[in-house]
Amino acid sequence: MGPVFLFGTGRCGSTHLQRLISLNTEVWVWGEHDGFLNHLMRGLKAYEGSTAMKRAVFDAPLPESDTALVERVRSETMILSWLNRIERATLRDALRLLIERMFSKGVPKGWTGWGFKEILYGGPEDTPALLLEMFPDCRAAFSFREPAATIESMIRSWTPALAREPGRIGEIPATYEYRAKKWVLQMQYFVALKRAQPHRIALFDTDALNAPTGAVLDAMRLPQREDALIRPMPPTNRGPQQRSDPAGQMIAASFERWRDEMTELYDAAMALRERVGQ
Repeated sequence: MGPVFLFGTGRCGSTHLQRLISLNTEVWVWGEHDGFLNHLMRGLKAYEGSTAMKRAVFDAPLPESDTALVERVRSETMILSWLNRIERATLRDALRLLIERMFSKGVPKGWTGWGFKEILYGGPEDTPALLLEMFPDCRAAFSFREPAATIESMIRSWTPALAREPGRIGEIPATYEYRAKKWVLQMQYFVALKRAQPHRIALFDTDALNAPTGAVLDAMRLPQREDALIRPMPPTNRGPQQRSDPAGQMIAASFERWRDEMTELYDAAMALRERVGQ
C-alpha cells in the first residue's frame, strides 16, 4: 500500500482525519509542513515543460559510450553548452524518492506506512494531482465543511482578536474576502479533481468524519489495526468559540457577498462526497 495524502480547506476536519488514520491503522500521518512541496512541484513542471530542455537535452541524442562522450567535449561544437545525460523522467523520479525518504523517516515503531496532511495544496497549485501521478498506489482525501461555518471558524481561530475586540471589526471584511477566495479556489480544484479521477481521491464532509471509524477507513480502503488506540474518536481541535456580537454581525454580512458562489461549490462537493455509514 502506498502513502496517504490528506488535503483540506482548513477548519474542515482534516486534523481529525489525520488522527483517526494514525491511531487506527498502520499508516502514520504527519502534520502540515507549510506547503513546501508547492515550490518543488513548480520546479518539476518548469523542468518537464521546458521547450529548450526538450529540444537541447531530452530529444538530443548522446553518444552511448563514455569514450565518445569525452571526445565530443574535446571538440568545438555549439551544442556542448547544453550537454547533459539526463532524461525527462529523472527529476520526477528523484522527487518521488525525496518525498518518500523525508516522510517515511521517523515513523513510530509499530507503524509501517506514512502519509501527511496539508491544507496549502490545491487551488492555483497542482501539487495534489502531481502527487497522485507520482504515487499511483496512494490513498488521498479532501475534507471540507459548510462554507459560512468554515470561514467564521478561520477568523475565530487564526485571527481571534478580530472576533473578540470590537475595535477591530473593521478588519473583518478584508480578512473574510481573503479567506473566502482561497476557499473557493480550493473547492473548485478538488471538485474538478474528484470528477476527473473519481476513484483516486475521497471527499469527506465533516458529518462523514463523525461516522464510525471503521466506515471512514473503509471509504479510504485502509484496514483498521487490531490495537487501535482511540475508538471512537473524540472531537479534534474545536478552536475558540468566543466572538463579540458586532463581529458576528460583520462576519454574517461578509458571507452574504459570497453566499451564492460558495453554496454552489459546497453543493457540488456534497454530491461527490463519500456516503459514509449510509
